[in-house]
Amino acid sequence: MTSEKLKCDLCGSEIQKEPVRKNFDGEEKVFCCDGCARVYGEAHKKGLLNQILTNKSHKKG
Repeated sequence: MTSEKLKCDLCGSEIQKEPVRKNFDGEEKVFCCDGCARVYGEAHKKGLLNQILTNKSHKKG
């Protein structure tokens, strides 16, 4: 069993509790909360996921 913490596939936060798990195009993604899962799902559905993930990476210090 690994002690590494999972990170949210949207915001990148360490997941402290049981992750929210969703499948997108046959690939399981994990999220820290329902809100991140919902935003990821909407962005994926509208074709904006790459833009959101790219913008998020630019905001990290």
